[in-house]
Order: sequence, then structure tokens, then C-alpha cells
Amino acid sequence: MTADKMTDLFIESFNVTSPLGITAGENYAAVMSGRTGVARHVISEIHHDPFYASVMDSELWNKINFSPDSGFSQFEHLLIHSISDALSKELVTDVKSEDTVLVFSTTKGNIGLLEKGLTGNDQDADALSLHVSAQKIAALLGNPNQPVVISNACISGVTALIYASRLIRSGRFRNAVVAGADTFTRFVFSGFQSFQAISPGNCKPFSAERDGINLGEAAATIVLTRDAHNG
Repeated sequence: MTADKMTDLFIESFNVTSPLGITAGENYAAVMSGRTGVARHVISEIHHDPFYASVMDSELWNKINFSPDSGFSQFEHLLIHSISDALSKELVTDVKSEDTVLVFSTTKGNIGLLEKGLTGNDQDADALSLHVSAQKIAALLGNPNQPVVISNACISGVTALIYASRLIRSGRFRNAVVAGADTFTRFVFSGFQSFQAISPGNCKPFSAERDGINLGEAAATIVLTRDAHNG
């Protein structure tokens, strides 16, 4: 557990789920060994030409027990796995307590469902609504509070952490489970491509010859608390 001296908060637990692994430990080991999640893909549903991105394969989706018949989308299942793994440790934080708030962060949420031929009826509209996804996950976890959703483009994650910290420091809650996720979809790819922002190969973010970015999908969770313990 580490303390943040600026806010008197503690990071009690965390998870990273990405194409490099489904736990923070797996991701750390992959990075330290020099592995990259970026690879060349040929997925006609995304784009007619090959592209480079960091995409979870079927084996990883199976590892986190995703099923299309579960009643949860891939986006929602990423969040469920990430939160569940972070909460699987022995924590002070009780996700079922009124002292714990859930804060969700995403840029596009379930936007990929548009590619599955939604009809535009009320049920489909609910499926695309971020607050509906948040409420479904909160109910699954047994959290009694109204979940908070932060969707603020590329700064959604840091905004969610700041907001959660302020909720705790205000005395309204003692703990916060902050979770963010986005999936890789044709909608997202075409949006960045329209800006001519996609690199034709592996991106080179620190090079004078950089030529764009690589997109990807992942989830991450941080459990914040005011209560220090010796674990």
C-alpha cells in the first residue's frame, strides 16, 4: 500500500487488464521483458487494410470468462474483470458498503454496439448509455450507491481519479473504486483515421519522425481509501 502525501489517501489495490495480461503483475512482467501489445492485424470488420493496434485476442477474452450470452458487453466485462481482480485481495475497502463509491471512466463506452445492427429502440438506447452500464456493474457488485461516470475524452481517467479523491477528502465517502475501460472498435479507429492520426506501423511517440498513434483496448482499476492498514 502506498500513501499519497498530497491527499492523505492510500492506493489499496489495483489492476491492469490489457493485451499484455489480465493482472497488473502480468502487465508489469511483459513490459519489463520488452514485450509490446501492438501487432499487425488484418480485421476486415475494422478496416479493409492491415493496421497496427493493441487488441485483446480470443484467448484473453476466454481467460476473463467473457461470454456474449452473459448479458454484459465486452466493454462492461472488461470493467467487471478489472474491478473484481482489484477487489480480490484482502482490503479495508468493502465494495458493498455505503462508505464506498464506484467511479467509472471511459471515452466511448459501448459505442461498439452500434456496429452490431442496433434498431434504435429504447432498449438499444439504454445499452449505449454509460449510466446504464455503470448501474448494471454496481448492482452486480452489490454497491448501494449511485455510481459516477466520467467521460471527458482523453483525460477521462485522470479526471475520474481527481473526482474520486475529492469525494473522499470531502468526507462523503471513505473509499472509492475507480475503474476505466475502452474497447477497440471500427467507430474508434475510423474517427482517429479521419484525423490522419494513425501510424502505418509501430508508433514512435518520442521520435522526431513520429507519424501517428496506435490504438488499443484495456481496463484498469485503482482502489482508493482514507484508511491505512498494515497489509
